[in-house]
Amino acid sequence: MAELRKNPLTREWVIVTTEPPHFAEGQDGCPYCPGSEHRCGPELLAYRDPNTPPDTPGWWVRVVPSGVSQFDSEGDVQRHDEGIYDTMRTVGADEIVIETPTHDEAALVADAQQSEDALWACRERYARWCAPDLVKSVVISRLYPAHDPEHPHWRLLALPVVPQRLWELAKGLEQYYDYRGRCGLCHIAEADREDGQRMVVENRHFVALAPYASMYPYELWIIPRRHQASLACAQRQEMHSLARILADAMRALKGALHNPHCVLTFMCAPCNIEGMEHFHWFLRVLPNVTAPTRAALKYGICVNPVAPETAAHHLRRSAVALLASRP
Repeated sequence: MAELRKNPLTREWVIVTTEPPHFAEGQDGCPYCPGSEHRCGPELLAYRDPNTPPDTPGWWVRVVPSGVSQFDSEGDVQRHDEGIYDTMRTVGADEIVIETPTHDEAALVADAQQSEDALWACRERYARWCAPDLVKSVVISRLYPAHDPEHPHWRLLALPVVPQRLWELAKGLEQYYDYRGRCGLCHIAEADREDGQRMVVENRHFVALAPYASMYPYELWIIPRRHQASLACAQRQEMHSLARILADAMRALKGALHNPHCVLTFMCAPCNIEGMEHFHWFLRVLPNVTAPTRAALKYGICVNPVAPETAAHHLRRSAVALLASRP
């Protein structure tokens, strides 16, 4: 069982979940490798040899339900109060974009065509989940190197809420437009290209730069040079360029920081909400963040696997036992 709970002070939504992963049991090995298709549930999208049937080997990019998904793709969110608190059902989607059949990270930096196809699959699924009115944000993220399992993959969450940090970014871009009369990300990309101090690499469609007010050491933003609110607006030739500049950026981080662990997150406009035309999407790359922070950044929203009621119950029992043992 899982639900969305809202912090009444910070207005942040949290997914509280207690279900373990439900990959098919009784088999060893990676559930994302060819030959293990049956362990992941029916494929939702695949780029494969046309002579091969679904859910069999022969694919080079594959999208499947997440093994830890607790989202319902249909139904109402049923938002309601629990005393002073707000809660709702986890209606939306939790999907895995398996980037390559190969169980290593080479594709992201060595095989631009493979990476491009995976990014295009992310775009396709993003566009699919932006359509339903109940979805208010779609977060696509990835760990590098991959973890749990250690097979290259992106994770997509389609949510009935907007993560607070994404909402703040959307409002910041709106206020910037009201103040300056132009898109903030377009202005940043243009100004930093001219200045040069924070530029890392660029190509025809993207710039990769270290943001002026970076929150993390070696943080990178990969920004489209053409104004577009979300990944759904990207064209195929832009995905071609994105795959190549992402590979260049990851090589630069690898050389400078000696194989850092990174979180990659697409920052895209909230869905089905008016006034988002000033948003400008970008890909955020954060290296060497701590494990707890990595989890929160990966999903764009905190996912708590232990309900606070369960935690409090265990802590009370522990406290009672300690008190009872005192002389």
